[in-house]
Amino acid sequence: ADSAAPLGELMARGLGGGARWLAAGAALLLTLGAMNAYFAGAAKLGSALGRDGGLPGWLGRGSVAGEVPRRSLGVVAALSFLTLAAVGAAGIGPRPLVLLTTGSFVTVYAIGVAAALRLLPRRSAGWYAAVGALAAVAALLVMSGRYLLWPLAVTGAALLYLRRRRAAASGASG
Repeated sequence: ADSAAPLGELMARGLGGGARWLAAGAALLLTLGAMNAYFAGAAKLGSALGRDGGLPGWLGRGSVAGEVPRRSLGVVAALSFLTLAAVGAAGIGPRPLVLLTTGSFVTVYAIGVAAALRLLPRRSAGWYAAVGALAAVAALLVMSGRYLLWPLAVTGAALLYLRRRRAAASGASG
């Protein structure tokens, strides 16, 4: 627990000193794979939201299956690098970012499980599984604490954007 890389230490003790490098390599590959999936998913989500009016329309290019959402990917990459620069300049380390990301994921999970409860047939096996998942996600929400403020702020900004967009559209048509 006192080590900067506890898994590497554990593997080194169990398998020898060279296992530490194996653990580091595996961690690097797994992290890059996950980040690649998150960037691709965020870029596709951004382009789909641009296409559907949830974000500015110029982000919608690349939203069709098989197309690359270059504009959205550029925005995601730019925001990621800006965040990295801000964290580096502030010297706060990775912990708050990891906790903010975790709070965001837990919020998405909670919304997904709540949707499952509404969509699945009541008292079915899937519905009971969703109830169990909701209990687990609720515990994670409680443990996320103040790190839920970020997803709440993002949600508020999204709702404000949609409200202003609708008001502008009804003003233009009326």
